Amino acid sequence: VGPRGYGPGACPLLNVTDWSGQVCRLMDDYGGGLGDGEDDGEGDGGRRVASWTLVTNGGCAPIALDAAARRPGVVSNVVISSPPRLPFFLQSSDPRAVRRAYS
Repeated sequence: VGPRGYGPGACPLLNVTDWSGQVCRLMDDYGGGLGDGEDDGEGDGGRRVASWTLVTNGGCAPIALDAAARRPGVVSNVVISSPPRLPFFLQSSDPRAVRRAYS
């Protein structure tokens, strides 16, 4: 696991919230529209991202939408290329079935 809780060791990524949580932590670590732009010695040069545009494809759309909902003041746009049909968004997955698929 990386120092901020994302990366290959932060698996399993079974739910939308697992993935969107990592996206949010990555945005926060990179600047996320937070901070004053001063170099704080963390090796990022004090960079500050005023707003984010999340671009997603197909079935990953719920991840971007959840990340945008978690960071409304930071995410300004969500671009969905090849969006899935509406039933994809309306039907939830059985968490037990998802866990079995990764066992």
